[in-house]
Amino acid sequence: MYASAAVGADPERLIAKVWTVTRSRIEDINPLAVDLLNLLACFASHDLPCAVLSRAVAADELDAAEAMGVLASYSMIGLVGDGVSVHRLVQAVTMNELDDRQRAALRERAAAALAASLPDRPADPASWPAYARLLPHALILLPAGSPGLNQTVDYLDATADYVNAVRLQQHIVDTTCERAGPEHPSALTARARLARFTGMAGDAASARDQYLQLLPLFERHFGLEHEQTLTLRVLLAEWTGEAGARSDSHDDYMSLLPILDRVLGPEHPQTLYARMDLANWIGHLGDAVRAREMCAPLLPAAERVWGHQHPNTLTLRGCLAHFTGHTGDAAGARDQYAALLSLRKRCNGPDHPETLATSRDLATWIGEAGDLQEARDRLANLIPLFERAWGGEHPNETLVAKEAHADFTGRAGDPVAARDLMINLLPIRERVSGTDHPLTRAARTNLVRWTEKSRHRLRHS
Repeated sequence: MYASAAVGADPERLIAKVWTVTRSRIEDINPLAVDLLNLLACFASHDLPCAVLSRAVAADELDAAEAMGVLASYSMIGLVGDGVSVHRLVQAVTMNELDDRQRAALRERAAAALAASLPDRPADPASWPAYARLLPHALILLPAGSPGLNQTVDYLDATADYVNAVRLQQHIVDTTCERAGPEHPSALTARARLARFTGMAGDAASARDQYLQLLPLFERHFGLEHEQTLTLRVLLAEWTGEAGARSDSHDDYMSLLPILDRVLGPEHPQTLYARMDLANWIGHLGDAVRAREMCAPLLPAAERVWGHQHPNTLTLRGCLAHFTGHTGDAAGARDQYAALLSLRKRCNGPDHPETLATSRDLATWIGEAGDLQEARDRLANLIPLFERAWGGEHPNETLVAKEAHADFTGRAGDPVAARDLMINLLPIRERVSGTDHPLTRAARTNLVRWTEKSRHRLRHS
């Protein structure tokens, strides 16, 4: 089609002329086909399930299939398996032929069909393949505040796709604030969820700052001891610690837990979560024995409240394994992480980001239990998977894996390579986490250590 255009011609204008003629022919043959093509202009261009399109026109599947066959015969769409694709230029020209009212009506129909096609349980791994396939269409089509968009965000949360979760939740926040005002309860809860996704995507300091901004608004609108306000305080304490102020997080939890016990009860989910995270920071502040002793009795309560396979219960198992190792039982930590990895794979699948994180922790404790080469090799194999799942610079996931790989590279006998890896990693850690974050200080210490060992190796080589 482009080859026949005169020099300097606008391909879109040429397509528009060809489309005008072709559309008339198609409409004479099958009017439903034109409606289908108009609707296709609302979706992402690639791999829309044919069933969604059939639902959008409320047509019998055979009639819809016949209409799609007509479109395919004129090369207006591509059909592969049970999916339909359309070129973006065809979409643009199609939309340009319609007025604003027609575009709005089509988008409403398309969004309704897409929302009706979403599985009911976005946190159920059995529904994730369907959500993954429909995600490109949901990102551009579902309106903020719609149940379908909220379900899609729940799916992104369940699969730890926090980059897209931030994107969609920001859209929800913007629309809710514009419609109801930034301090309306619905806007406040949407903003709090955005703060959490921001932290999970790797920006702990921004998450902490968002929660700090929200706290006085929650206190004013909900009350000082309302469940939502107390939940926000738990999250603020959590992300204060993740941003590097571990002692402040510890102190916040110590003052908050008596209120949680009194108002919500000792086995309320938020009380359990606060106690679990307090144990985490106690351990990271140097008292691994106490952290382990706090985690162990929490596990039966977590299993009662959340269930054996709930993400929070699995996180608690990981904390218990971690502090078991830091009390001197590396083999015990290794075995606990191996059992946890089996649970993660069964619950979420082998490629889920949280499964990868557990695989990294298992590799680390395999090394701490004595198999340094195995730890190094496992971590090397995991790094590309982390980069794909979490991004190349996620501070708590990918960078931790890369730093552990550097450490075991040195401990397995190559301090020069470990030094060189840390030389590359430290500037990234400083930029992402800040120069005074505990993880940055640890990275700096490791670089010094491997630099000194490299000099020793070179002097005696």
